[in-house]
Amino acid sequence: MSKSTKAERPAAATLDEFRDAVKYVLINTHGMPELAANDVLVMDADYIEKAFAEPGDREAVVAEVASELMSDGLSRSQWVRVSGDTVVVEMSKQVTAYVDSLLTTGLYGEDASAVVFTMMCRGIESVLPILPDLARVSHTR
Repeated sequence: MSKSTKAERPAAATLDEFRDAVKYVLINTHGMPELAANDVLVMDADYIEKAFAEPGDREAVVAEVASELMSDGLSRSQWVRVSGDTVVVEMSKQVTAYVDSLLTTGLYGEDASAVVFTMMCRGIESVLPILPDLARVSHTR
């Protein structure tokens, strides 16, 4: 039995692994919030499945899909910025749809700005318990 000199192509990732990779790139490279990334993956499920079925370098396809999904989105520096004493939130279509869905529950506010304010406060509040630990770490550096 002779050994083949041709390198064997690794098995293709599963669709779930492909989705996870796209989500990772959306969050860590493009700065999309995780909740928005989850919604984008659901809204664009057909596009993601078609891209997964296409042959090619998986890493390149994942990067291309994430970039395409971000074309309507915003980069990390644009999601939230501070202008003087004002916090400005610019939302993509996906984030606007998410805020609108939260608005319909009535649990987070009576209008979109109240929903965004509530979500930002909750995000800040979720970090408060670890702030003493973060302060200790920054002082030891």
